[in-house]
Amino acid sequence: MLMLNGAEVILTPNACPLDDREAGIGDVRIAEFRARAFENLVAVAMANYAAPQHDGRSVAFHPDGTLVVRGDAGEGIVVAELDLDRIRAWREQESGRDAARSPEKYAAISCPDHPRPLATRG
Repeated sequence: MLMLNGAEVILTPNACPLDDREAGIGDVRIAEFRARAFENLVAVAMANYAAPQHDGRSVAFHPDGTLVVRGDAGEGIVVAELDLDRIRAWREQESGRDAARSPEKYAAISCPDHPRPLATRG
């Protein structure tokens, strides 16, 4: 919805492990985040809690999936320099992918009365 309403960059605060190899997750969360940039033709940046609370590794990706910056586990400032002209050019180049989007097909899931199959039952 953010992209459909004109967003070019989406900032995401995060508070979970991004690299939980002990649980077998590896880089899955970061790969999913990178995919959201590509799928939605937006740049994405995620700030994560530093170790030891979580594992840091804040990241940013260009819409073409290119890694812009990746932080380490420690506290610090991670700066992601995003070129809006490059983002806009990429979106223009890839604009044909938007034709396959059918947001009207997903209206039911935004309805507050829609059943939540994954919700905890009380």
